[in-house]
Amino acid sequence: MKPLHALFVALLLAATASASFIDTHYTGTFTGAQVAPVPADTLNEGTIVCQYERNTDPKTLDCEVQHTILGAGSTTIHLGVRGLSGPAIYSFPVQPQGVFGTNFRHVFQFVDQVGYSVAAQELDFLNGRWYVETTSEDFPGGEIRAQLEHQDRFFARMSSEATIPIASGSTARGVGLATYTVWDPKRTVQVDFIHSVRYPVGGEIRDAYFGTVGPLVHTFRSAVSPIRESIRYTIGEEKEIFRDRHYVNILSAPNPNGEVRGQLETIDPYPEVALTARLEGRQVVPAVDTRSRGCALFTYDCDAARMEYLVFHNVPNPIGASIHAGNPGTSGSLFFDLVRFENPIFGSRILNREEEFLFFNQQFYVSITSVDVPTGELRGQITAEFDFFAYMSGTWVSPPVSTDAVGCATFKLKDNRRTLSYSIHHSVDNPIGVEVAIGNVGQNGLLDKPLRRESSPIIGDDEAMDDDELDRFLRDQMYVQVRSADHPNGELRGQINRISPCFPDRGSTLTIDSEIAAPPPPPPGQMNEPPPPPPTFGPTPPTFVVGDSPVGISLFGDDDDNDNGNNNPDDFDFSPLSPGGDAGIPLFSPSENSPGPPPPNPSQPQPPPPPPVPGQPRPPAPP
Repeated sequence: MKPLHALFVALLLAATASASFIDTHYTGTFTGAQVAPVPADTLNEGTIVCQYERNTDPKTLDCEVQHTILGAGSTTIHLGVRGLSGPAIYSFPVQPQGVFGTNFRHVFQFVDQVGYSVAAQELDFLNGRWYVETTSEDFPGGEIRAQLEHQDRFFARMSSEATIPIASGSTARGVGLATYTVWDPKRTVQVDFIHSVRYPVGGEIRDAYFGTVGPLVHTFRSAVSPIRESIRYTIGEEKEIFRDRHYVNILSAPNPNGEVRGQLETIDPYPEVALTARLEGRQVVPAVDTRSRGCALFTYDCDAARMEYLVFHNVPNPIGASIHAGNPGTSGSLFFDLVRFENPIFGSRILNREEEFLFFNQQFYVSITSVDVPTGELRGQITAEFDFFAYMSGTWVSPPVSTDAVGCATFKLKDNRRTLSYSIHHSVDNPIGVEVAIGNVGQNGLLDKPLRRESSPIIGDDEAMDDDELDRFLRDQMYVQVRSADHPNGELRGQINRISPCFPDRGSTLTIDSEIAAPPPPPPGQMNEPPPPPPTFGPTPPTFVVGDSPVGISLFGDDDDNDNGNNNPDDFDFSPLSPGGDAGIPLFSPSENSPGPPPPNPSQPQPPPPPPVPGQPRPPAPP
């Protein structure tokens, strides 16, 4: 578990960090009509955004409220679904003057309550069963209410400190929310921005990351709060907003360059996965007989050296989750623990150069230990072999669903791309169907392949693919959905995409522990089996330093990215295979500057080449 003080460091960094699929945000819009049992006849309104941190101890909920009530009485979090009132759980602290302002923010620590455990609180919150209510002198039973749900696609925390230059003489704030539709209506953002700027003269959306000023994207018809408009985006603007490049800026007469500004952050963005893993007992050394399974998705930002991950498993009574370094079939070395071991595991880590090498060299694996098997019940090599994936959440259902369930899936084409191998995992209660459907993101498409079972895991390697299905599959036009009794139209959904690794720095040298490069010998009982072939990087890679001695393997070799458009196969390229390939991703190719291996002696018989390693390029044929 992360210590609680790490949360406050995270808050300081949140303003500059892009949204991530490992973050959990819920939002709500305050209205009087939602108050129960009797709606309040009021024109006041508001917005709220909450970030849930499941990895701290205790778990926390960071909520910011912006409303229009002057002299509000109290604001309280309650348990209850839409249309019903429920008991209070947590209350925002009253400000020193005895009343709330129109903007306030508080971090709640989850604690066990009488008859209401932290685990039950987490389930109710994630399933949309919490609401926030604000009272006033005129409406002591509640004037406005907002259900905390997973419905919006973007949010913005607006402040005067975020403007460029920093606004003078202002303490204005704001919270903005926005939905997004891909198809109906097409590429449309519906904004709901509430702020406390007294004399606004203009409102706009611009294109730039935090801390910089960018070109104008859209000017609002009116900057007076609340701002509600429907904005049609271009294809280019759609890409920019989902990269968290757009920000909202409210101008005033005293601050004509902006009195409040807030970056539009994506809620639950779809990850660009670099590598995947299938977790099985048979990969453990020695193999473990278990019915448990799992999968893992890993993203990597080459500029920030930041790895993010979702590890999903169904191990009963887990006691540990960690990353080890080692080749398949060998016992490796522990490198670091994951942020927690309870399913699902969302987390991140900044990798050093040694860890980055092992990650891209596919020498890392995930290990899940349990009470029954403390040495490891599941293991999954982090690899490019399963080079298609789906990240499943309620966000991607159309319309979105608030659910604690999550899922992941990995896929691989085999038999000359005519057969699909799949491993699908989810945590949906009472599933009634799992299907692969044809459709773009945001489209409710056509059912194509109902799978043979609903309960997780769903595993198979014999799903036939015809030409039309293969074409849609390779174009990212197929998705996985899980339907349930509570959500018969879909509780989870994830688009099937191909992994997309970034380009690591290529002009580097690296020194690592020789024990990592040379895994330990196999355990007793396997001594007579031939060792697995070493990783292959091409015939003559540049020198790589292990301890004090050079060895003939390299991760990064060619620092010249300009091949004049010739797509020279002898350059170090880090990109997926063409659709005609079946073997995943060719991580590395030989450098043309390498002198090459010595030619074989024709008078001596040559040993046969080792079998190819999944996810790695095949060794060249001997001359």
